[in-house]
Amino acid sequence: MVNDEDIGSENGEPTVLETDSEGDEVDEQPLKSSKAVAEAKNINATRDEVVAENLASRDDGEAGSDDDEDEIESARAQLREDEDEDEEDDSESEEEFEDSDRDKPFFRRVIERANGRDGTRMGHLRGHITGEIVLSITDRKEGYYFTWKDELLSVEPWSQKAPAEGSCVIELSEEHLEDILRGKLNPQVAMLSHKVHVAGEPSQAVYFFNLFQSSRRS
Repeated sequence: MVNDEDIGSENGEPTVLETDSEGDEVDEQPLKSSKAVAEAKNINATRDEVVAENLASRDDGEAGSDDDEDEIESARAQLREDEDEDEEDDSESEEEFEDSDRDKPFFRRVIERANGRDGTRMGHLRGHITGEIVLSITDRKEGYYFTWKDELLSVEPWSQKAPAEGSCVIELSEEHLEDILRGKLNPQVAMLSHKVHVAGEPSQAVYFFNLFQSSRRS
């Protein structure tokens, strides 16, 4: 059963999507992470910061060396291993949803339940998710617009044409979105392998999927 307090946090702290099995420390070499580690004052440095920094450097047009590409590939392999180790049964508990919601696609049920969530209960995750996020489900020509209204998360559906404004735009197929929401696909791996396309502020996309972490326990 998904509770309000479960969305995107545990005990008021942001939920880490994937960590090393031996603890919260990030591998020293998988990605260029020195800046992210140094600046992570409020929460432990995780792969979230590492991936966000790497995506940002790509957007800034930095040319990657052969060593950088090797590091990225190493990170992909490690994240896939983590995903295989942590993958749980993807069977959905229909008891979580009202009878009126059961005919909706899985992604709609999960995402729409986030509407109205209290940002003050999300711990430091609230500080990482700012601005406006546009989620576009490419093969359905629909999606959602996420923003904050008086510290409450507003989730508004759209169809046919995505909102023009948005500090971060996330595009992916329904299949990949559902796999992420069910915990079958690591969103960080999906970004690095171009299954998820991000425009604008990449760090927003990295933390965005933490909002739905509790749905992966279903």
